[in-house]
Amino acid sequence: MYKVDAERVYVLDRVRRDPRAEKRLARMLAAIHPKEIIDIDDQQLNRMVIEHGWTGGHEQRTGAYHREGSPVLVFSTFRWDNKELARVKKQYPALDSCLLLGQNPVTTRSRFNQHGPDWCVCQLAKEIHSIYGCLHACDYCHVEDFVNIMLDLERLVDFVAKVIKATPDQHLYKYDNYTDQICFEPEYGASELLVPFFGTQDDKYILLYTKSDNVDHLLDLDHRGKTIINWSLSPRTQSTKIEKGTPPFQRRIAAMQKCQDAGYTVRVRVSPIIPVENWQDEYTEMIDLLLASIKPDVITLDVVGFMSPSQMKVALDTSLFDKYARALLDQQERLERPSWGKHVFPDEYRKELYEHVIGEIRKRVPGQIVSICNETFDMWEIMAPALGANSNPDEFTCCCGPNSVPGHHLLKG
Repeated sequence: MYKVDAERVYVLDRVRRDPRAEKRLARMLAAIHPKEIIDIDDQQLNRMVIEHGWTGGHEQRTGAYHREGSPVLVFSTFRWDNKELARVKKQYPALDSCLLLGQNPVTTRSRFNQHGPDWCVCQLAKEIHSIYGCLHACDYCHVEDFVNIMLDLERLVDFVAKVIKATPDQHLYKYDNYTDQICFEPEYGASELLVPFFGTQDDKYILLYTKSDNVDHLLDLDHRGKTIINWSLSPRTQSTKIEKGTPPFQRRIAAMQKCQDAGYTVRVRVSPIIPVENWQDEYTEMIDLLLASIKPDVITLDVVGFMSPSQMKVALDTSLFDKYARALLDQQERLERPSWGKHVFPDEYRKELYEHVIGEIRKRVPGQIVSICNETFDMWEIMAPALGANSNPDEFTCCCGPNSVPGHHLLKG
């Protein structure tokens, strides 16, 4: 588990009523060594939300929060009784807005995502969650300065089994894009439960979603080829100066190598693409190192966004940007647009970014399957020549697509 300098941690009273959750709590606290452990109830937690000004970062723009130091840790359990959940939600609405009620172990991702004026292509899917908040501190992240950790994971596995039965047409389940769960292992124990569980499912796979190099706990798990691990990867400047608290790209690639050697399917999201000074050379360096040893079955690309130009200047140190990108950002800021969606940079510039990265990938692996993420229909059409067989927005494979599993016809070879 990552080192966490926590002065105090907060434990919801319902954790104490669940022996397995309390045992998991003890294991995590032994690794954290907090100076103070404070037991609280929903009323006290609601007061904390108001005092800290936690407003529900999951619904806010990207980069809305910059965290200094370790986050506040809150240990809790899910609420499996919908009537109780509705009652507490009505009584403490602040907890609902911040995902602190113990809700949403599984959420539904839409087929199309509307971000302001942008309609972006995605794929309908169920996703698994057990933590909200992160130990990394990326400048573009939307999560706030707390981490809410659900401890009743055995019940989560039982719930996921029911979800799998109810969604026979979905074959890949992403876990967890509300956090970086691997940072909390092995003390947390989610990998230890979920990886072997999916190994018993005939045609179902779990996708672990991470920037971490904390992977040794995964190497001896009985995954049976049913766990896919996806790394978000970024080059030198971004991985050290913007993605604060994350391992630099060389360490992430070394972690990929370990997991690939252990038989896991490895995937890569080049995300978010940020045009720092000398970005072309930095992406070339990163791709050289990546593809010298790693054989991802698919690589997904995504350009930084989910904010307006002025918000981007607040969220990110744009002095690190390429001179042309800075000028373009200034130009976009002067546009009279009532709202901004996902995309800040115009189509032609995103095309330039994508084409460079794809070109460097294909120089080394000519047949490499590549996809784009949360992009407009116009961009799918623009990028069709580079995407090749994977260019149909109605049927494509990507890192976390619900049917992007080994054996998919777009992943063969």
